[in-house]
Amino acid sequence: VPIGADPDEFPVEERARIRRELNVDPDETVVLFVGEFSERKGIAELIELLPDLDVSDVTFAFVGHGGPLEDDFRRAIARSEFSEHVYTGMPSETLREWYAAADLLLLPSHAEGRPTVIYEAMASETAVLASDVGGVAEQVVDGKTGHLVPPGDVAALRDALERLSSNSDRLHRFGRAGHDRL
Repeated sequence: VPIGADPDEFPVEERARIRRELNVDPDETVVLFVGEFSERKGIAELIELLPDLDVSDVTFAFVGHGGPLEDDFRRAIARSEFSEHVYTGMPSETLREWYAAADLLLLPSHAEGRPTVIYEAMASETAVLASDVGGVAEQVVDGKTGHLVPPGDVAALRDALERLSSNSDRLHRFGRAGHDRL
């Protein structure tokens, strides 16, 4: 049974103010990951991908709940240019602000049901880049509300992330379509 998310709880209309308070450039693409730092959530792929990722004007925010790969992940982030925003534990209100600030939710999981984080992204008009596993394809319409990649496919994830992060108009359309779908 889908849990959903209430769009009224996500301060999308305050996006500019939130980005200023989070010290995020208004012209940058914000990519948000929310989940446990574990193999199941695709952290191994992110560890491989991030240090050599070739994108510009992108801010990553990684919000986790600990996990067995947290230390490895932090080391990979430190080797990359994307080391600013890594959090463990965060109040719900602050997380909703990150959703409102974000342009793209990144969820490279190996297994999922219908993840709540996708509903939260939809509620906040945030496009989704996720692995095509479990019930994710029931939430994300590939090419309309986001983009789906095969689980574990680092090359496909890299390609999609590079293409999407450089196309703010497409991300906005995906985000709006996801909100309408929700």
